[in-house]
Amino acid sequence: MTEAPVTAIKRVRVIDGEPAIIDKDYILKSIIPKVPKQAAEDSLYAYFENQLGLTIGYATKEITMAPATDEDREHLAISKGAYVAVVRSVTSLTDARAFQYTESRHRADRFSFRDFARRTKK
Repeated sequence: MTEAPVTAIKRVRVIDGEPAIIDKDYILKSIIPKVPKQAAEDSLYAYFENQLGLTIGYATKEITMAPATDEDREHLAISKGAYVAVVRSVTSLTDARAFQYTESRHRADRFSFRDFARRTKK
């Protein structure tokens, strides 16, 4: 595995006044050299698309459950023995260049998953 310089961003998302999600983003500096603090606070994707002119194409996601870490318990106000839903995703531009890896750690009591699948016949 080759290492590449990244910008690491950690955010805690609050829903209805309660901490619910820890987002850890790792963004390739070769594609996005700098991420202003305001963009991280407002919307990364609005910055990438509207300010940098990038076109985000797709993401692959994996969802698992895991015991809460010390960091999860500290930032999400959950007790020892609790579990979190962990969503790991790799986001790519329309030209298939992966530029972002994200690990989102969700309080299990506030997590839901909804999907839409369309089947087409050949």
